[in-house]
Amino acid sequence: MTREYDAIAIDLDGTLLEKGGILADDTIAAAQQLARAGVAVALVSGRMCASVKPFWQKLKLSTPMTGYNGAMILDNFGCMVSHKPVDIDVSRRVIEICERLNIHVNVYVDDILHVAEPGGLGQWYADYYAAPLKIEGKLSDWLSAPCTKLLAIAENEQALPGLQAMFEKELANHPVRFTTSSGRYVEVLNPAVS
Repeated sequence: MTREYDAIAIDLDGTLLEKGGILADDTIAAAQQLARAGVAVALVSGRMCASVKPFWQKLKLSTPMTGYNGAMILDNFGCMVSHKPVDIDVSRRVIEICERLNIHVNVYVDDILHVAEPGGLGQWYADYYAAPLKIEGKLSDWLSAPCTKLLAIAENEQALPGLQAMFEKELANHPVRFTTSSGRYVEVLNPAVS
C-alpha cells in the first residue's frame, strides 16, 4: 500500500459506522491496514469519549481519542490531554432554560451522561450510544461542575431551528458555541471547540 497521507481523522456517526451503529469487519481491516502503512488513524466524534472508546478499541488504535466535538481529548491510555468545558454559568443558564420550557437536556460531566429523570429521551440516548448514565433529579439544583457539553433535544426536526435561535438570543453575550446535529440536537459547547 502506497502511503498518501500521514494521518486520517474519521467521524463515527454518518461516516465510519453503518446503520445501527455497526463497525463493519472490512472497515476494521482497512483502518488496521492504514495503521500498518504508517498512517495515524484517529477517531473524532461529537459522542462522549466513553461512547467512542469501544470503537477505538475494536480498531486497535494507538492515537488519541477525540470526543464531544473536540471538547475532550484522551491519550491512548485514557488520560486527559485536553478538556475545554462550557462555562459553569452558561451551563446553568442552558439547564434553567430547558427546565423552564420543558426541553430535554443531556448534561455531560466527567464523561458521564447526567439527566433529570429516568426513561424518556435520556434513557434512549444512553442505550443507543452505550453511554454511562446517572439520574440526578432537577439538574439546576444538582450541577456543581463545568459541563464538557450539553445537548438539548428538540421535540421534532421542525422545532430545531427555533430552539437554536432561542438559545442564541438568550445567551447572545455569553461565551458559548451552538451547533446542530442529528436533526433534533442543539449542542452547547465551549466557544474554543470546533
